[in-house]
Amino acid sequence: MTRYLRHQYQLLQLSLKIVAFSIEKETWAEINDEVNMKIYQEKINDLEYQKEHYLNNLLRSLHKTEINEYNAVEIKKTYDLIEQYSSSLHSQLFKAHLNRTIEKHQKKYGDCILRNQLKKAYEIEKTISELERVA
Repeated sequence: MTRYLRHQYQLLQLSLKIVAFSIEKETWAEINDEVNMKIYQEKINDLEYQKEHYLNNLLRSLHKTEINEYNAVEIKKTYDLIEQYSSSLHSQLFKAHLNRTIEKHQKKYGDCILRNQLKKAYEIEKTISELERVA
């Protein structure tokens, strides 16, 4: 969960800088100073590019990460984070892939759990029928 929080922190930092520069740009717009408005717009564009680059790298690293029962929740939250900060459809595709992988994992281990429960139920039923015969 630490990695998810670190990524969230990094994206929030970038968004905070974008908001701060947007406020500065609007301040200069009220004064009608075109030169400073352009400077702040360039800074905003640069930060937007950095944020998009960070999201793309994060998406690539998540795609390479093997999903298991220990990191599934963190990966799912990270995909949600990418979806929140990105308008890209790629995050939705990877999220669908993640959900399929989790379902497959649950089905694989769920069958084992179900078999164990059926065994226990059969043993309990057998014990009850033996007790009924004795009584």
